[in-house]
Amino acid sequence: MKKLLTLLCAGAALLLQAQSSPTFTLVSQNPNADARKPVIAIGEDGKLIAAWVETVGNVYQAIVKKWDGKIWQPYGRSLNLDKSFNSFYVSLGLSKSGAPVLAWTERSNISISKTTGPGKIYVAAWQNNTWQRFGDSPTKKLTSSPDAPVMRLDSNDYPVMAWNELSPDFNANSVFADRWDGAMWQPVDSGSLSSDVSSASRSMDLAVTSSNEPILAWSRQLFDPKRGVLDFNVFAGGWGGTVWNKIGAVSLNTNPERYAGAPSMVLDSADRPNVAFVQAERGFDVFVKRWSGSTWQQVGGSINNGTGLAGTPKLALNKNGTPTVAWLENKGSIKVFVKRWDGLQWVALGGFLNIDPKSYAESLDLALDSSGNPTVVWSEEITQTQRRIYAKHWNGKVWTGL
Repeated sequence: MKKLLTLLCAGAALLLQAQSSPTFTLVSQNPNADARKPVIAIGEDGKLIAAWVETVGNVYQAIVKKWDGKIWQPYGRSLNLDKSFNSFYVSLGLSKSGAPVLAWTERSNISISKTTGPGKIYVAAWQNNTWQRFGDSPTKKLTSSPDAPVMRLDSNDYPVMAWNELSPDFNANSVFADRWDGAMWQPVDSGSLSSDVSSASRSMDLAVTSSNEPILAWSRQLFDPKRGVLDFNVFAGGWGGTVWNKIGAVSLNTNPERYAGAPSMVLDSADRPNVAFVQAERGFDVFVKRWSGSTWQQVGGSINNGTGLAGTPKLALNKNGTPTVAWLENKGSIKVFVKRWDGLQWVALGGFLNIDPKSYAESLDLALDSSGNPTVVWSEEITQTQRRIYAKHWNGKVWTGL
């Protein structure tokens, strides 16, 4: 009887352990705050670093933390220089030593016409247990609203960045690109892609080659003198001194007559771009194309099986160049899904990741560990005015907490 009781107790303990094993990890530092726009990176030590914006009091602040295997460890306090300004976007990179480098926006809460107030973009690196900024802000116009920076590090761990600046009347958008030369910000693109302020025209991604050359992926509306205004097409190209030279001189669209946007770009080991993007046909579908060196080659078909309900893809490549894509899709509510290319087809990694199947996911990011297994972070609606950020890791079989 004693032996039986011992076995029963041991079995109960294992069952309790299995039931209490986390299936997700909360990233937000305050579960009662509103947290948005998460981005992540995984260092050589395998540790996950996340950055996001979260309300502290009534102000959105930029936050960076590292998962140590048990809890989130902060890198100092929030990065906001002006604690009364809202942070809206963050972009994260890791130096060769594994230290985070962050670009973030700050905007005044005072509205000017249709948009939020003016602000600036800043970039800082974690050094000697403190945040050290790369000079002053590279923002060009004191009256503009900086928007959606994308920042990458070159081989010297210097930041290269592209971003949008919205006019005070919200009728124009200018795209700029700068790079840090070790002492100051040097202009790359001073507005060659400027256009309207639609979300499509502001969607872009950036990569830096092994020779420190920037490559941009962007979406722009085309114009034909004979046909007039056409739809948005996605392009990728390197900086040519006055314009971005389109790789292949063609768009990535599966159908140039229909809208495409939201590019997510990663370079393979040969510096060839791979791009995930949204293409409109009977709805919105996600596709991936990669540059072979001579042509854009499509990787399989629609990642979401042609449902027409997808958006906001995030792309990552493993050491062999195999792509994994996370995206949002309307399945009764906006849910997070992940698929990996197996060489023949796109294979789903489990089902949707949302904690609540009825809730709406808003934004997400994706990173792969040394084994090629993805970690995904996303913001998920709790109420109409509050979102929490969660993380899940694919262990090769199921989605778990960190």
